Amino acid sequence: MINLGHLRTSYQLAKPYPHVVINDLLLESDAKQCVEEIDKFQLWGSVVDEYTKTQLQVNKFFTPWCNDNIADIERDMPTVWKCLQHFNSQPFLKELEHLTGIKDLIADDTFAGGGVHKTLSGGKLSIHTDFGNHPDKPLYRRLNLLIYLNPIWQNDWNGTLQLLDFDTREKIVEITPKMNTAVIFNTSSKSLHGNPDIIKSPSHIARHSLALYYFTKTSFEEDESTGAVWY
Repeated sequence: MINLGHLRTSYQLAKPYPHVVINDLLLESDAKQCVEEIDKFQLWGSVVDEYTKTQLQVNKFFTPWCNDNIADIERDMPTVWKCLQHFNSQPFLKELEHLTGIKDLIADDTFAGGGVHKTLSGGKLSIHTDFGNHPDKPLYRRLNLLIYLNPIWQNDWNGTLQLLDFDTREKIVEITPKMNTAVIFNTSSKSLHGNPDIIKSPSHIARHSLALYYFTKTSFEEDESTGAVWY
């Protein structure tokens, strides 16, 4: 189990909002196996709203896209499933609590909006803030964990994760989605982020990541965010 507590001060003082970038969060062997499994996986979903699909989340796919699809991950991507379960485990939640100072974190066993993400060449994810309320449970979203799984990624392919200052809309942090690079950050109505630049990778190379979201039973007292907001 990786120890995150020593990163607490840098996490909480980070700009434009609390976050940390961690290299090699996964075991190297697990990361490589995840890549192989994701490359072979076929049962992807996408958003159904036409405007979102063509303007905001272009060429972006994900799994699970329904409750039944969760079993497909467990069956067809066993290493991915093992990693998702690990990052939803109580020991890892305790590490997140030590890192962020947020108590009583709750993992999402349905992976609503999370799980595995795939963005094809020509795709993008516009700058946005995330949904604040869980779509099916009385829970409030507090943290994101993203783990990039791209063995080959060139800078001129774009696809960087960008963190923006809410007031100025200035890009403060830019993270290349290289292999086994993880990002943890607070989510709120001011946590602007996305990968808005059109991906220019070769057509056979997609941008892959694991995405896990963490919740609490009570909302952040200064935050009244509900659904996602796009910018």
